[in-house]
Amino acid sequence: KKLSGLYIDSITQTSLLYTNELLEKAVTMLIQAKQIGLFSYGDTTVPALNFQNKMMKIGFNIQMPNLPGENRHLASNFSSEDCVILLSYSGESKNSYRIAKILKEQQVPLIVVTAYPESHIGRLADFILPVSVSESQTIKLSTFASQIGIDYALNNLFSCLFVSNYDINLKKRITSEEYFLNDRFV
Repeated sequence: KKLSGLYIDSITQTSLLYTNELLEKAVTMLIQAKQIGLFSYGDTTVPALNFQNKMMKIGFNIQMPNLPGENRHLASNFSSEDCVILLSYSGESKNSYRIAKILKEQQVPLIVVTAYPESHIGRLADFILPVSVSESQTIKLSTFASQIGIDYALNNLFSCLFVSNYDINLKKRITSEEYFLNDRFV
């Protein structure tokens, strides 16, 4: 019961931070981008990979660093014609801050998903997708609430991107799924 309450509270609190206009702005930034990057650190990598997977299935190639330490190299390859999403619950990770600084030097439009818009990373963002504050910025016994909030933010973004070109995205999704029909024994 306590865990389900945590899920409900985290999603409810984060959903109260969202408006249609907020999501439309983020979707527009991503649709207009030549390339889309996604940077995460630690526990935020799980929702990042989930988002990347969903986006791939509707034809969006989300670039993420594959190897530890390669994130700065990838960040330096983006330009002002691209858009990058950076996930940082606290907004205070030095690693993610360095990535954000590189992106700003390259004039890359930057969407930051964070609970702390006034954090070091939040202040570098062109756009904030907020997550509710429900955990300590420094010491976490568990990251349930932050991962739920970030996952909710990314699921909202995916849903809005899907709906923005519904017929085409539905066709891509169905075509993608049909490739796996013969791979299942059921």
